[in-house]
Amino acid sequence: MRNGLVLLARVVQIVNMPLNSGVQSPALDHKTTFLLTAACAVLAGSLQSAALVQPTRHTVGAVAKQKVTFETDILPLLGHYCYGCHGEKKKGGLDLRIYRDRSSAVRDKQVFEKVMKNLEAHEMPPEKKPQPTPDERDLITAWIESEIFKCDCDHPDPGRVTLRRLNRAEYNNTIHDLIGVSFQPADDFPADDVGYGFDNIGDVLSLPPILLEKYMAAAGKILDTAIVTDFTPKPLTKHFDAVLLDGTAPGGPTGDNMRLLSREGDIHVTCDFPREGEYVLRARAYGEQAGPEPARMAFSIEGKEIKRFDVTAEQFNPAIYEIRIRLTPGKKQLAASYLNNYVNLKDPDPAKRGDRNLVIDYLELVAPPETTPPPLVLPDSHKRIFICQPSAGQERECARVILSNIVRRAYRRPAASEEIERLVNLAEQVRAQETNFERGIQVALQAVLVSPNFLFRGELPQAAVGRASYAFSGVRPSSGAETRERAAGQRISSALDDPQLAAPEDGRTPLNGYQASRLPAGRPAHQTAAGGTTASLPAAVPIGDYALASRLSYFLWSSMPDDELFAQAERGTLRKNLTIQVKRMLKDAKGKALVENFAGQWLQIRNLSQTAPDKATYPDFDDALRAAMQQETELFFETIVREDRSVLQFIDADYTFLNERLARHYGVKGVKGDSFQRVALKGTQRGGVLAQASVLTVTSNPTRTSPVKRGKWVLENLLGTPPPPPPPDVPELKEGKQAALTGSLRQRMEQHRVNPLCASCHARMDPIGFGLENYDGIGAWREKDGSFAIDPAGQLVTGERFRGPRDLKAILLNDKREDFIRCLSEKMLTYALGRGLEYYDRCAAEQIAKGLAKHRYRFSSLVLEIARSAPFQMRRGEAETVVEAVR
Repeated sequence: MRNGLVLLARVVQIVNMPLNSGVQSPALDHKTTFLLTAACAVLAGSLQSAALVQPTRHTVGAVAKQKVTFETDILPLLGHYCYGCHGEKKKGGLDLRIYRDRSSAVRDKQVFEKVMKNLEAHEMPPEKKPQPTPDERDLITAWIESEIFKCDCDHPDPGRVTLRRLNRAEYNNTIHDLIGVSFQPADDFPADDVGYGFDNIGDVLSLPPILLEKYMAAAGKILDTAIVTDFTPKPLTKHFDAVLLDGTAPGGPTGDNMRLLSREGDIHVTCDFPREGEYVLRARAYGEQAGPEPARMAFSIEGKEIKRFDVTAEQFNPAIYEIRIRLTPGKKQLAASYLNNYVNLKDPDPAKRGDRNLVIDYLELVAPPETTPPPLVLPDSHKRIFICQPSAGQERECARVILSNIVRRAYRRPAASEEIERLVNLAEQVRAQETNFERGIQVALQAVLVSPNFLFRGELPQAAVGRASYAFSGVRPSSGAETRERAAGQRISSALDDPQLAAPEDGRTPLNGYQASRLPAGRPAHQTAAGGTTASLPAAVPIGDYALASRLSYFLWSSMPDDELFAQAERGTLRKNLTIQVKRMLKDAKGKALVENFAGQWLQIRNLSQTAPDKATYPDFDDALRAAMQQETELFFETIVREDRSVLQFIDADYTFLNERLARHYGVKGVKGDSFQRVALKGTQRGGVLAQASVLTVTSNPTRTSPVKRGKWVLENLLGTPPPPPPPDVPELKEGKQAALTGSLRQRMEQHRVNPLCASCHARMDPIGFGLENYDGIGAWREKDGSFAIDPAGQLVTGERFRGPRDLKAILLNDKREDFIRCLSEKMLTYALGRGLEYYDRCAAEQIAKGLAKHRYRFSSLVLEIARSAPFQMRRGEAETVVEAVR
């Protein structure tokens, strides 16, 4: 944590702006990850996933009632079922014999997390090894859950808030909502890193030096577009690319899209000269020089030559040639002519040998300004920023009003008066130098857009807020000024530290059962990895209403709060009206961001743009079909959100959205045109995301389906039990016509699984993937794979049997419903928090899943349960050691 604080302190120094928190980056044990994948005993999995521990189906209280101990009850079971592989043999480099008592086991949470997950999933011990009875399996998992991952759900630990920068989507959306420009400035930024499946995770959102440069350039471009600083009338300029003009001279376009005139003749255009006055006629040109004189060009109006030029410029440095001339109004023909062609390719004198040509880039006509110019039309962005216009002597006060309005929204909190005054001083300095009020505001707002207060999200510690603004000016104030600064900072952050803000006026419980009145003065000591204890952790406190408004808006809109959320935060009524606000936000057009950024990454349909199905294998696949696949899934997800439908419809539904192109691909009749329409799926093999071509295509290989990828996708994204990564040096499955001679894909996969290193994971993935084998590599239905009949039947490692995709979806809806709900809850909670889940988040995840089931699995209930959860509503109190780290 301290290293993260130092890193972000360096960022502050670079941009000379305030920043006062840190990023926590957990260490990853890659070696253990591989060793566990190769094991054929209790453990398997990727430690990189840091997935939330899954609660067992039995009651943990039974362990306490039976007084189960590690030494007398758990250790003998490990010895009987695990030591054969993970004892003296140390398969996978793991020796479970080192855990001789409770304290040694509790120290190694990551290992026993994998023990529990794999026992619950029936992945370990391997099939051919002795298996624990259901009671024994439950006993081990319950003890791990109750002793190693003990949580106090009455006094939850919401975890540490990771200060994180806006990712590219959030930056674009925030700039649009704050300033009002329509382009996407962050599209030029480096790609965001992904962690835990999403690109808004604070621990992986790094800040490379190139991004700092991009922020500076983007701020200038944004405000140059948004603000008008020059109000002088602009002359009317008409620009004509030479390659598009008619002419009498032979030639054609050059490689850099200019017009080559290879013989005498002209290019011309008829222009409207709007008024009498002095016009500028210009051309950008160069000569391909040969012979004793340079290429020569002439301007003419209505066939009358008015000026000749020697075009001495050459290819890599074209020049501007222009003339000022007084003309009367009306339509006239403007022409540029080539006058002196020269061709002598055989002359022995190199100075005389060659082919002279004239090359013209463009012609321009600049008309004189109007005597009485029309009123200047200001862009909406300019009007949004300049909410007041200064009268003489009132420029400073008007600047304060403008900047206060923008800064409050840009920083997503009330700004301290000292922050505003520094910006006003900057604006006034620029205005004095350039005698331009708008330019002063423009420069001040550039400083706002590169401030960490704008670029980063996260609740600052109270003591740090007071020190935050010194970096802006680079001058440390006097002790009296520092006291006032700290007081201002404390006023700003008071909303973060006032527990009374947690209690809505209507008496409802805002935190999923965690009453603000029950918050402890401090939580009990926690065990460290070495078995020791830390000091008592500071109390968890509710975040302020402004912070809550920001969390909500970036969760659902990937953007800053709107005026309604700011108003609720200012009045302190956001928690009281949380349900109303969440439902309003889900129906707002900005809710499309949840489709693009959450669904796009959860379902991995963002990857569809990168897929490249083999043209020879799938000749019907094209960009139009790709776009239709993605739009179907986005419309389907958006409908579940907008109509507040059951999240179980993600697994199976009796409708979807198709246009003619996608309907033809699916074999659905009666759909015409490019527009998408809602289509009933009765009597088809479709329904839910598993049967949508977008998902089926991104989980396939270029030339064939991939049961492994499809099975892994279901385990990761629907059941929350991802398999570990494959061990190295595993041979690829043989492809091609020769491979097909050895059997069907299923038969070849079964041969591939003979390798004991692969068997346990493939036993989980392959049956699920083969259950979807009737869908080819781009999601079309089929009965055969080449000459082999499709066999979609299978059996899960937990015993459930199915005969095809319909049965498989039924298993997911019924037998695996709790797993799916828990997985979806964890995925969305991870996205909402911007961090990976830890063992102390288990209480919140269980509460969310239970609340979702209680409200008939409505999508809005999922969002509301997350918005009311302790990790979303609260933050861990700041220890003094953390505060000291930012000094």
